[in-house]
Amino acid sequence: MNASSKKEEILKELYKCGKDPIYFLNTYAKIKHKQRGILPFKTWDFQDKVIQDFIDHEFNIILKSRQLGISTVSAGYVAWLMLFNQSKMVMVIATKQEVAKNFVTKVKVILELLPPWFQKVAKVVVNNETSLRLSNYSELKSSTPRRMLAGQRVYPFLSSTKRRTSRTWMKFGLL
Repeated sequence: MNASSKKEEILKELYKCGKDPIYFLNTYAKIKHKQRGILPFKTWDFQDKVIQDFIDHEFNIILKSRQLGISTVSAGYVAWLMLFNQSKMVMVIATKQEVAKNFVTKVKVILELLPPWFQKVAKVVVNNETSLRLSNYSELKSSTPRRMLAGQRVYPFLSSTKRRTSRTWMKFGLL
């Protein structure tokens, strides 16, 4: 394969990935498992539905049990959203800052483990425990309900909020 056809193939793949987060995750993304190390990101049918709901609906409330991979698939969707869209602001909000930081770490790992040619789409320019910014100005920040940013258009992910108060929902215009 010559350089021109390889470049053309990469551009086709980037286009397909930019149009379909499920294709992107299942084809190129990897996750870091605590016991099994680095694994290919393979979604289950119910996770595909979660991603499609993120695309189709502005607000999603997921009643879930533990260990279903909802946080991981959400992190995958956020990685895709940030990579293939300019100037997206995503805020993950959790009851504890450590839970929010863990979500940021999941997104970082997915982005770090992508093939090198994805760096042409956007590079990580700010990388710390609580936030991540890409060269396309997309940004991920983590917070707790009490420390939220005001006045910015964000795509909030409320993670593991045990007690949902009216005040929390009102901050997002959900009540």
